Amino acid sequence: MHIHYATEDDKVSWNQFVSKFSDNPYHLYQWREILERVYRYDFKYLVAEDSEGIAGIFPVAVLKSRFFGTRICSIPFADYGGPLVKIGKQYRSILDSFLKHLNECVTDVVFLEVRNPVQPHISAWLEENFKRGGVNYVTFIFSLSKSFEDIWWRTFDKKRRTAIRKAMKNRIRITEGDFESDLNEFYRLDLLSMKRLGSPPHSIGFFRTCYELLGDGKIKLFLATTMKRVIGGTIVFLGEHTIYAAYESVDPEYKRFNVGSLLDCEIIKWGCENKYLYYNFGRTLHNSGVYYYKKQWGGKEVAMPYYYLGNHIPSQDPREKYGYLSELWSKLVPVSLTKKIGPFIKGALGY
Repeated sequence: MHIHYATEDDKVSWNQFVSKFSDNPYHLYQWREILERVYRYDFKYLVAEDSEGIAGIFPVAVLKSRFFGTRICSIPFADYGGPLVKIGKQYRSILDSFLKHLNECVTDVVFLEVRNPVQPHISAWLEENFKRGGVNYVTFIFSLSKSFEDIWWRTFDKKRRTAIRKAMKNRIRITEGDFESDLNEFYRLDLLSMKRLGSPPHSIGFFRTCYELLGDGKIKLFLATTMKRVIGGTIVFLGEHTIYAAYESVDPEYKRFNVGSLLDCEIIKWGCENKYLYYNFGRTLHNSGVYYYKKQWGGKEVAMPYYYLGNHIPSQDPREKYGYLSELWSKLVPVSLTKKIGPFIKGALGY
């Protein structure tokens, strides 16, 4: 067994291995390229090879900050992370070797964070060797196996259909957006939404880079418009079988018209028409307002545990831990300033 760090030369074989075990885009080599270009993280993408080729991978980024310290994360800004390893006699020794390599190359680490692994045997190994974080994240997985008409009448309850019809009655339309011509309008709304939430935003360059490196087959932009005005939008990532909701923004002036409900409905419809099997509503903090909104759709609730090695294991979501700063950000920092300094804070946090 040979352990080494992945380089550009390993990109094709890395992605081929990922395609066997993971449907999400975050494990793809392109996610590293996106975050390297935008946030200049130091990546340690570990590869284990045997006589048959790649037997395991472990994508991690080293985040260094004067305020937050040095942390190792798998993977920043991702709903899923952690190693992918072929099941077999050697999988535990591969995982132990990965940890040994990280301990040798990175020192003075606050913690190593693994986000929501996708393989059961990886989760079992993490349960034995790591500690679970204290933050309760979940997602909702909505099945697209039925026709949209069947979903409309049998899965959506009356309250959900009424909320969607309210948006339709107000002449709100959902269309597929074009990243090159429509991204500025989406980003304008994203800045407003992130300010309202008290969270620093990504730069517009982050979204441009996602589209440039992932391509139309892995990322889509959906827009909500009325009277030729863009009032909402959702960016989703596409796996082979699953649509992953990633970023949604709605103009505060139109929020009462259930724009978000119509966006989700039309994405579900698009997924049915394009033969996807699932719509993943994305990471959500349990018992938050967004949690109860997503729960109403009737998808299956699935836990998204985070695992840690270190002495300072997070017990709160950053928005809760720095709640007073979040409130100040929301109330006092103008949008023009959040646009300039927000991405620097975002990069330091890795959330």
